[in-house]
Amino acid sequence: MAWSRIPVIVALAWAASGCASDAVDPPEPTLETGGSFVASEQAPGEVVLYRMFGSLHLENGETVLIMKRFAPRSQSFAQAEALAKQRDLAIDVPLMSAPRSEFVTLPWRVVWYRTLDDQERDALY
Repeated sequence: MAWSRIPVIVALAWAASGCASDAVDPPEPTLETGGSFVASEQAPGEVVLYRMFGSLHLENGETVLIMKRFAPRSQSFAQAEALAKQRDLAIDVPLMSAPRSEFVTLPWRVVWYRTLDDQERDALY
């Protein structure tokens, strides 16, 4: 086989396999993942729902979470998950931030994930 054909064969094989990202499941959303719905138990029986836009990592080692807070409150993480799956929830605070180190002092959980839409991404700019 001529060496000049090898790049063509490799390119054809790669193209036939599809885009690598099509074959990979998206990563598990975390507290810092834009699009994550995070529930935080502020007090027993009072769970607040947030939508994460992303995070900023500061030079001092702190991470700042950027999010919005929804108005409806839940009594449990399961109820917060059901709320997160709804569209057009009333928003309490449209854009806020909090140090990660303070946010995680209360019980919290990622309860749902949905990719940020263009309007939500634009909220940061």
